[in-house]
Amino acid sequence: MLTPSLLVALALTGPSTPALKHAQPDADANLRSLYDMRELRADIVMPEHNELDDFMEIVFGQYAGVSHNELLEGLYIVEGTQEQFDEADKLVASLRAVVTRSLVVRVECWHFPAEVPISIGTRLPEGGGVIQSCEAITPARRQTTIESTTTHTYINEWSPVVSGQSVGYDPKFESISAGLTATILIGQPEGSMIRAQIQGELVDVSLDERLVEMGGASLPFTSPTITRRRLAADAMIPMNEPVVLQVLPGLQAGSTLVLTLRVVPTQTAIPQRTAPADPTPGRPSRP
Repeated sequence: MLTPSLLVALALTGPSTPALKHAQPDADANLRSLYDMRELRADIVMPEHNELDDFMEIVFGQYAGVSHNELLEGLYIVEGTQEQFDEADKLVASLRAVVTRSLVVRVECWHFPAEVPISIGTRLPEGGGVIQSCEAITPARRQTTIESTTTHTYINEWSPVVSGQSVGYDPKFESISAGLTATILIGQPEGSMIRAQIQGELVDVSLDERLVEMGGASLPFTSPTITRRRLAADAMIPMNEPVVLQVLPGLQAGSTLVLTLRVVPTQTAIPQRTAPADPTPGRPSRP
């Protein structure tokens, strides 16, 4: 819960990026600007009050010294000097940083035998194996990038090096990242539901190592096989439980790739799930 006394520190904490841009024809001239604070209505709780307007009266009137009128709930027309607007912008930016809710998100990619029926928006069925998993804390209404990747370095070429009467070879290395990368945007909770948007990619890399003959020498050489799956979903999902967001062709023939997402409040820990033995022969599950 935020109280008026906390606002004394707000101007010195959190990001100070101006909420709005203001023209400055004269430092002492009165300016007008519109502040949209509607997204904070569910986040602010005042002692004996539950109205955003009571809180913004303290921010705008008592601390920034600007005059304001509420046009609609959470939408304010504000008037003051450039100096007053600078102070109001700092307070509003810090207020957003302090009161915005944080959520724990876990993104998982699973694979199942193709014959297992799986529907978007349902809970994950039994019988699958985890391919990739990633967990992070994200503020509501702000994009967050999460990733769980591994870099593979391999020899993809040999260059001859001549020195006098002898010839040698220098290796040339390449690197590629495999794993899960995603950008997530989580909205404000609406009852037991929440809107989740995700864009990303799952990359699987297999390295085929062999020997090649060059100038009478046997040298190691690696050929990578890269498989990519684009991840994209936008849906209202229930809080506190993993939900299927996308179903795609699997990384191997005869399998299905499933994207799941779970969102919980930060005070609730997400229990670790233990995947059963991987149903795809020759490819062990990766945590």
